[in-house]
Amino acid sequence: YKKVKLYKTFNKIPQVLCLWYIDSMFGRKTLFKGSSEYGSYRVIDMIYDGRDARVLFGDAHTPQSGTALDGDAELLFNYNQRFLEMVISMRPKRLLVIGGGVMMLPVAVYERLPDVQIDVVEIDPLLTELAYDYFKAPRDERLAVYNDDGRAFLEGSTARYDMIIIDAFTGFDIPAHLLEREA
Repeated sequence: YKKVKLYKTFNKIPQVLCLWYIDSMFGRKTLFKGSSEYGSYRVIDMIYDGRDARVLFGDAHTPQSGTALDGDAELLFNYNQRFLEMVISMRPKRLLVIGGGVMMLPVAVYERLPDVQIDVVEIDPLLTELAYDYFKAPRDERLAVYNDDGRAFLEGSTARYDMIIIDAFTGFDIPAHLLEREA
């Protein structure tokens, strides 16, 4: 029994060393690894799309969000950049973002449009904490964060918004209950 247990323990060492070597060879540094009831996440400093970046990875090791660390104002993820351009062109006074994740889009709007009140609904409190701890999301009343389901938030809210962006996903799909007419 002891030989089997020792073998299983020592058998993992080469795998761990290999992952460490690959990460260090490619300039990756894992800052966070953890899970919530909604998913598993890793925050990694790395080269992403040719840029120094901090990237949030979700289940199945897919990149979900991230921020460039190179000082370039363009957002790291193209779809967020397009959303930002749309918000800047429409100049809403009050914006709702359903599915804030680590708040890359809301923070970009916050930094560029100081007259916009931004409400963010993010179902996963862990993502909100990661946004504050690793992605420089400001704790400010102009950027209000609600840890709730997007539809439940809308049904219970009396607030009026000039613009609503749905950036919530389950895997690669928008949750079906957010696409129903009642939502």
